[in-house]
Amino acid sequence: MKKNLLIIFLLSTVFAGTADGLWAQNDTLQQSRLKRYWNSLVHGNVDRTFERRMDLSFIIAPSYTREGSFGIGGAATGLYRLDRQDSLMQPSDISLSGNASVNGFYTLTVKGNNHFRGNRSRLSYRLQFQNKNLDFWGVSYDACRVNPVSGYRRQMVRWESDYVYKLTLDFHVGAALNLNYTRATRLTRPEYLAGQRSSYFFTGVGLSLQYDTRDFILNPKRGIYFLVREVFYPHWLSSHDRNIFATTLTFDAFVPVWKGGVLAFDLYGQLNGDNVP
Repeated sequence: MKKNLLIIFLLSTVFAGTADGLWAQNDTLQQSRLKRYWNSLVHGNVDRTFERRMDLSFIIAPSYTREGSFGIGGAATGLYRLDRQDSLMQPSDISLSGNASVNGFYTLTVKGNNHFRGNRSRLSYRLQFQNKNLDFWGVSYDACRVNPVSGYRRQMVRWESDYVYKLTLDFHVGAALNLNYTRATRLTRPEYLAGQRSSYFFTGVGLSLQYDTRDFILNPKRGIYFLVREVFYPHWLSSHDRNIFATTLTFDAFVPVWKGGVLAFDLYGQLNGDNVP
């Protein structure tokens, strides 16, 4: 009996050790995957473009907004270099972000900054698709003050881009191209438009002057960014009957502080004007 018990004990110990090894191997594999994902999430701004053709980071999470209700959103960012031999030029970036909700709201945005070879020019761009169910009271202050709430669906496609060229190490001059198409559908009270169109198309061209000393556009740790941009929306390139001017002023300052922190200052202003052709 003692001999049988000894054999059973030895077999149990062997199988237990084997099972523990299998579980340990699975746990190690799961932890390795989790660690890689966590590192890509937390250290996604670390430049690994000399090691990879495209350095990717991503995240997915639930969301809630008053207009969109519950939904799910995500984002992915990629860093890359057109010239992997140039160690002085900061990497180019491209990102994709989106959100979709249970009531039909969705938005998708692609944006990035592409640094061309030689580090003399850069293309910054943003492409956005949007579908929203919104409340609507009218197009004037008095109408919004007295009208009962109604609803509509706003669909929008927007393109914004700036191509800049270096005049000096920090000063850039650029050309801007903006396109915007917006349409209102499913209006429950069409009379609230008061004779206005339900869709508009805008084309804008402009010039910009930039002073930029940021070390990394996507996530700067130090530097100053100052932008002056003037965009002209002519009526003959759009579906509206007025010429529109838009002046944008932006100032950002990033100061490194103790233990790797960054103190950021941001000022932004836009002035719009129009005139009858």
